[in-house]
Amino acid sequence: IQRSGAKDSRAREAGEINKSLLTLGRVITALVDRLGHVPYRDSKLTRLLRDALGGKSKTCIIATISPASHSLEETLSTLEYAHRAKSIKNKPEVNQRLTKTALIKDMNNEIDRLRADLIATREKNGVYLSQASFEASEEERARLRKRIDELESAINLTKSELANVTALFELTKKAHTKLQRENASTTARLGETEQALCATQGALTDAQVEVEESTHLLGKFERAQERLHLKTGKLADTLATSKTEVEGLFGKLERAGAVEEANKAALGEMCEDLAGRLQKLERSLEEVQAAEGAARDLTRRQLADFMRRKEGEVEALRAKLEGMQNAVERGAVAAAACARSAAAAAAASLEEHASAEGAAT
Repeated sequence: IQRSGAKDSRAREAGEINKSLLTLGRVITALVDRLGHVPYRDSKLTRLLRDALGGKSKTCIIATISPASHSLEETLSTLEYAHRAKSIKNKPEVNQRLTKTALIKDMNNEIDRLRADLIATREKNGVYLSQASFEASEEERARLRKRIDELESAINLTKSELANVTALFELTKKAHTKLQRENASTTARLGETEQALCATQGALTDAQVEVEESTHLLGKFERAQERLHLKTGKLADTLATSKTEVEGLFGKLERAGAVEEANKAALGEMCEDLAGRLQKLERSLEEVQAAEGAARDLTRRQLADFMRRKEGEVEALRAKLEGMQNAVERGAVAAAACARSAAAAAAASLEEHASAEGAAT
């Protein structure tokens, strides 16, 4: 904190960071020494890194050091920190396991998608895709673009890391050369003087330790550089494969666009033909409606004439019926009069016959 010159809230923040780093050091020590209790819960940092330290994740630690002489103590502490962290053993596992049921489900989904494409192709005259397939194609295209961006970012990051590691290697190499020169001068001074033998031997021992550490670091940097070169090559191959797939997808989309344009042209021609036929049909319908109106008027006139004739006939029948009723009434009156006269004549004849019988008796 004193070196950074932080004050107030910055100083408190730096103090909290140092506490978290001390807790992380205790966790690493407990994992390396295989103690029964690992203090993961002593800080938020160790809680977040619990799966990365002795868990099921792949973990990479980057130790940042400086070749400057005034940072020697921090450099040694950082190297010791990284050396202890290197001894931690993780057991990485894949998060998702592909089971037989999941594989069958994916195959069924693919079959349903292909059936939908087939139905869409049969229903329309041309090459068509279903909505689900088109959306899946768009999602795959976006995923590939995102994957390309991620790979390009990873390549740029790897290149920057490689440049940093190369610069650090050059600085370490220079420091190693400087130490070798200092070791040579110390060896020369060792032969010249016998009085400073003990001090010179101590300095020589320290220099040899630094040389061994530098050699160890140099070997690690070389191996790291080789791994970074291999990783960069793999990323470049993956990027080339992704670009090829994206180009093929763009080609398919262009062909689909050409087919869609052809279908639009055919649809336009069909629409024009259909419009002409509809116009002809409308003219025919107007002619039929005009003929139907004329026939309706003719029928209405004929029906009116027929009704007038029938009304005249009904009136004539009504008058004839009234005459017949009057004749029947007159006949009934005449029949009644005849009946009365006949009854009177019969009564008179019966009286005459009765009187004749009485006279005879």
